[in-house]
Amino acid sequence: MGHDWMFEVLADMRAYAERHGMRDLALKIDETAEVARREVSAAGGAGDAGGDPEAPQAPHSKRG
Repeated sequence: MGHDWMFEVLADMRAYAERHGMRDLALKIDETAEVARREVSAAGGAGDAGGDPEAPQAPHSKRG
């Protein structure tokens, strides 16, 4: 799973912001997702958790 959970959380947050008319927040979340993509890529790839077995895993519940 690696860092994939982080992008799922950001996508959920962006959808929430859009759904509730928070366009500026949605744009900032887009910026944040881009920074995260660059950082994860520089660290070794989108699916790589860095080999850390203690890396936290995000819950998979959907909120609306």
